Formats: sequence, structure tokens, C-alpha cells
Amino acid sequence: MGSIKHSLDAGIAMVPRERFPEGLVSSMTISENLTIPSMGDVVKGGRLSRRLEVDEADRWIESMDIRPRQPDKNVVELSGGNAQKVVMAKWMRTRPRVVLLEEPTAGVDVGAKRSIWEMLDDATRDGAAIIATSSDWEELAANCDRVLVLADGVVQAELHGQELTTDSIARNSMGQSLGKREDSNE
Repeated sequence: MGSIKHSLDAGIAMVPRERFPEGLVSSMTISENLTIPSMGDVVKGGRLSRRLEVDEADRWIESMDIRPRQPDKNVVELSGGNAQKVVMAKWMRTRPRVVLLEEPTAGVDVGAKRSIWEMLDDATRDGAAIIATSSDWEELAANCDRVLVLADGVVQAELHGQELTTDSIARNSMGQSLGKREDSNE
């Protein structure tokens, strides 16, 4: 798209795999990181309103159960799961129409994974399209409507409905066609 601004204007948000330095600014607080992409929401009279920034951060901290619940806490002091929730909230605040995610739950605990997928479910109910890459087959099977299995940039399989299972993702990822075995005479 050319730039982050152009992507945001087009309604596209990208959640990178690496929290630092791609997803968060390590020298900034939770509230500062949350409001960077859409600062217009926290500007009053042409100036950044610290009160509006903290209030907005408080809403997202509560919504995502980010701990500790301290908007002025530096993001480098957060656990991996809480830092990832800040990255997610930062981009979901922009109300994107398309969300691109790279390994959205890598390195986070079960509770954080649940919060992240719930946020993505909410976004789809609001009309957003979610496109995620993940090596967690169980997560994909549990949370996606459709999965494309790629190898060398080529679609090897498209799975949806009843054929979208952890086993079918695994078989197709390992280069085996769904329903066929390597020792088959077909």
C-alpha cells in the first residue's frame, strides 16, 4: 500500500509477528502505543490530550484484560501475552475492514490466545475480513472458516466446512492429498 497511513486510510491493519520493534515502540507506554495509529481520537483543540489518551487506553486495557492495568507502564515491562494484546488493541482501535496477522498468538499463554481470537471474532461480526498466517494447526481449525495450505507460495489445499480439521491441515501441510495415502494404488 505504500505506507502505514495509506493502509490505515484503506482500512487495512497489519499485526506483525515480532512485537518489538515491529509491533510496539519499546520506549513508549501502553497508552502511547495504543493511540499511535489513530491519534486524532485523542487530540483536543489541536493538541494531544493526555487525559483522552489515558481514558482510551483504559477502555482497551479493560476490554483486552491487559495486565497490569497501568496505561503509563512501559510496554517492555509486559509479559509476551500482554504485549501482544497491546499490539492487537492498537490496530483494532482503527476499526479496520481488513486485518492481516502473522502468527498472532505465537509465544502467548492460553488466556491471551483466547482474548486475541475473541477480539478477531468481534471484528468479523463488525464486518472485517481476517487473514492470518499461523503454524498452529489446532488454532486454525478451531477459529477459521477457511484455511489455505501453502507450499513455496502455491496453494496446496483449500479447506472449509467439515474438511477443516487439524488432521486435514496437517496432512496437506505435509504434502499429502486429503483422503489419499502415500501407499495408495490410485
